[in-house]
Amino acid sequence: MKPALVLFISVVSMLSYGVWTASVKDLEPRSPSMVAERVRSAANVIADAVVQLLRQHVVDPLVLPDARKNFTLEIWVVKFDGVLYLTNGWLRDLKTMVRSGEADVQFDGDLVHITTNLDFNTLHLNYDYRVTVMGLEPSGKLLGAAEDLRLALHLTADLSTFKTTLSSLNVLNAANTEVEVQGGGAQDEIVNAIIRLVKPYFEQDILNILEDKITSTLEEALIDFDIGEILGL
Repeated sequence: MKPALVLFISVVSMLSYGVWTASVKDLEPRSPSMVAERVRSAANVIADAVVQLLRQHVVDPLVLPDARKNFTLEIWVVKFDGVLYLTNGWLRDLKTMVRSGEADVQFDGDLVHITTNLDFNTLHLNYDYRVTVMGLEPSGKLLGAAEDLRLALHLTADLSTFKTTLSSLNVLNAANTEVEVQGGGAQDEIVNAIIRLVKPYFEQDILNILEDKITSTLEEALIDFDIGEILGL
């Protein structure tokens, strides 16, 4: 047999063997225990990949809606009705989120539930304010900060398709919130009234807006997220 022909047959044989072994490998069953072990080992990696995905898609700063708050100011037993107007609001530093602690994994048939917490260092609030009370109309800037804000994240992945969905995302707490009124020459009583109005608005309404926005953003971002790529399956 001619040397060239021998070489050709050898090359074809090697290529055929490679294709055959690859095909056999693709057909090898993935045992549930093997898949489960890979998920457990990669739980933190999966959670971090989701956090990175969220950072890429979340809008920062987040525009906040205008607000109007009625209040009553009492000075020396005399009561004055007033209105606080908040405009041009935004919340920034949303992209500072990081995973906190180890991700937990629970299996339910073909579904795997991955839960973890997301922490923000400090979120900053900014509004323009105007007050009408006692014939006065002071205006200026209102600044706020929420420190150590934590969210609880619950993901569900289908191991038959490797698709991941958001089961829930909830604000757990903000360890400390501060509100500061700047400018406008408002009297101390008015400043204190503004702070009493805005602090619960910040801790409840605005953090609920944040929760809703991150939830909708992550739900959309997860549509094309495939944990099979992370697991090597």
